[in-house]
Amino acid sequence: MAIHSLALSASSCRQKLHRHSSSMASSSLFCFLLFFVLTAAAAATTAAAEGAESLKVGLGSEKSTHLRVYFHEVFRGENVTSINVVKGNGNYTSRFGNIDMIDAKLRTGADARSRVVGRAQGVSFHVSQEEEALLIEFVLLFTGGEYAGSTLTVVGRVG
Repeated sequence: MAIHSLALSASSCRQKLHRHSSSMASSSLFCFLLFFVLTAAAAATTAAAEGAESLKVGLGSEKSTHLRVYFHEVFRGENVTSINVVKGNGNYTSRFGNIDMIDAKLRTGADARSRVVGRAQGVSFHVSQEEEALLIEFVLLFTGGEYAGSTLTVVGRVG
């Protein structure tokens, strides 16, 4: 698949050169940069395919940490923590195209009165035309407890 992408990109590069012969220098630079990026991507893909052993960079042994934190989204009333900042256009059964922002207290338990240890701040994109599915990006900012001063970025699909 990477080789196929390389062939398509090189083909479009050749077409660009033929269409814009007056800008030969910029087209050559574009092709060089494209070749460089594709070569680096191919090398990274090859290294990943060879297994994890080839990707070790001498950072030492791995350490696992299990975190369990909670945040509550409030959509209406006082102290709203999640708001819609972009409303998608179109008639979809889902909220496709909407973008929401969140800034909520990060807690140690599911109870809204549990200890606050930070904030969950981020954005969610409604990405499906047919179902409620979100692409989320949150930063968990720890301001108290054992991990005070640390952050953890969470990116993924929900739904």
